[in-house]
Parts: sequence; C-alpha cells; structure tokens
Amino acid sequence: MRMSVLNELNLLTYWTKINGKSFKVLAKKFGKLRKLDLTGCNNAIDYFGLFSPHFGGILERVLRNSKETLTHLCLNHTRIIKSEILDVIISCPNLQDLRLQNSYFWSWKLNLNNLAITKLKTLDVSGAKIADAELISILKNNPNLEYLALDDCVKLGSPGPILATVVTYNRNLKAWSSWKTFQNQGNAEIYEIFGELVHLEELDLGFCEPKPYKNTCLEIIVSRCKKLKRLGLANWSYMTDQLLLPILTEAKGLTQLNLAYMPKITSRVLSQAINSMPNLCLLEIIQCGGIKKKIVEEYKRQYPHITIYHQKYLHV
Repeated sequence: MRMSVLNELNLLTYWTKINGKSFKVLAKKFGKLRKLDLTGCNNAIDYFGLFSPHFGGILERVLRNSKETLTHLCLNHTRIIKSEILDVIISCPNLQDLRLQNSYFWSWKLNLNNLAITKLKTLDVSGAKIADAELISILKNNPNLEYLALDDCVKLGSPGPILATVVTYNRNLKAWSSWKTFQNQGNAEIYEIFGELVHLEELDLGFCEPKPYKNTCLEIIVSRCKKLKRLGLANWSYMTDQLLLPILTEAKGLTQLNLAYMPKITSRVLSQAINSMPNLCLLEIIQCGGIKKKIVEEYKRQYPHITIYHQKYLHV
C-alpha cells in the first residue's frame, strides 16, 4: 500500500489484519478523508481471544478529523464498542452514502441534536438495532434519499409510520428492502403506499407478508411503479396461482423476481413469469413444492439466459 496522504481508503481486502494497532499506524497517513470503507475490520480476535478495544477511539478521531469532507462511509460488519461513533457519523454534513450493515452490537442511542446529515442518497442499516424514532429523523432530514435497506432490523415496529415518512419526505426513493423486518406487522393497506413511490426500481418485502392479505396491494404497486425491475416476495405463503398471475402479467419490466417459499404456487406461475417478462434474468422459486424439478429443467433448456433457483439447486 502506498503510504502517501490518503483521501480515499478501502480496507475490505485487509479486514483480517485491521485492528486497533494496525489502524493506528494507518491513521497517521490519513488526510481529510472523502471515502472510507472498513467492512469487516476489527472482527479478528487477538492471541487472548479479544477484540481490539482501541479501534473505536481511533476511528472516532479519524471521523472527527474528516467530518466536513466525508461523503462515503462503509462500516459493514465492523465491530465497534464505542457508542460515540454514531453521534460523530450523524454530524457529518456531506455524507451521501452510509452503510452500517450488521452493526447489531452497536448502541443506537443517538443524540438527534447532532443530526447534520442532509445529503444522503444511500442508507443501509440492515441488521442494526436502530429504532423508529432515529430512523424517521434521518429520513426526514434527507429528501434526496434513493436507496434504503432495512433488512432484519429487529427494533423497528410497524412499517406504517416509516412508510408515511418516506412518501412525504423521500419521494425520489428508487430502492426499498425490508427483508424479515416487518414479519406479521404490516397490513395490505399500508403496503399500498408503495404505489406512491413511482420511481421505485427495487422492492424487497421478503418475509413481510401482510396479514390479512389483499391482492389489491400488489396490483397497485406494480401498476403504478412502472420502473420496477426487482421484486422480492419471499415467504408470502398465502400466494396462489390465482392471486399471483394477474400481478405477473402487469409487471412486465421485471428483471429479477423472488417467489421463494410459496408452497401453493405451481408451474403456471413459472410459465407466466418467463413469458410475460422479456427482460427477466433471475427467478427465485426456492422451496416452492408445487413446481417440480423436471419442469424447471425443461425451462432451463428453453431459456438458458435466465438463472433459476429452485429447491436446493441452482440452474444457470
């Protein structure tokens, strides 16, 4: 690594080597950082089976030094004990891309008086213990947000207040993912709100099936969100051919479709998806017991450009 003054740094490749000691040496070479990626760093344990306790303190100093210049920050899977880190992060006024995936061991007790980020386009807090109040405050503060990932956020409540905030303050949203976050919490009327986000290109509601289910919620989404390219509906177990076929007919622009864990659907759905979506390149039908392997293999031969996941097998 060239040891000049650094303005951009990606340490993903070296994550097993980066702990408090090595990061301290590197930090001496940092200028005013614009981009910093520490994915996976400080996860490797030392000889005594401990994580570096100094890593968070060094990172806090680095972030404070670059508070005015930092535009991209990725701390996915990064083990940090120091709770003050988050308060520093939300005080960076020029952040555009913030990724804190699987920061489940962090304390999300934010001092919202320090909230200065207003330029976010990407926010990924998947696997974090962020609560409704903190998330809603960040959403309200960032009207240009385009990509929002909330997968497996166990402390979030009903999707209603969050969606109401998004359609009011974040109408340019292009991608929403809340895989496993709103299990048994949403209802069909709430999900109809997605239809107001007309710029949506990606929507993943896997394991977030509304109960009771109303077919109009998906019909509204696919009829209004004309730019939709990717749709994830994994584990919407109530789905049948009769409910799903009209939706697939309408969603002609999809390139990726996830229908995993739908035990009631049959090969009619497979046929409809392939024949009505000319740009389809990925179809996930894992553990869809009503679709037999031999039928999937036949479609694989007919449509070699489509990747199909079925049961425990990958067909390319």
